Amino acid sequence: MLNSRDGTAALLVEHGGRLMLSERATATKLCDAASSSDHNLIRSYLRAGANPDAADYDRRTALMLAAAGGESSRPQLARRA
Repeated sequence: MLNSRDGTAALLVEHGGRLMLSERATATKLCDAASSSDHNLIRSYLRAGANPDAADYDRRTALMLAAAGGESSRPQLARRA
């Protein structure tokens, strides 16, 4: 999942796979995905248990970044929250 391999990540999540990262590391990855509008990666992280309210090293959340960028990932993140 760390390498954006959507098919592998989906298979792992389907069979109960979870992220094995600290909340801050997961938040940073989710924020990076939100910043780059990588909707598939956002979806994969959320399905694997990423907390959409977790803050990265700058205390930003993925939802904050998506809202600031006007991205279409906002509804996806908001539904999860």
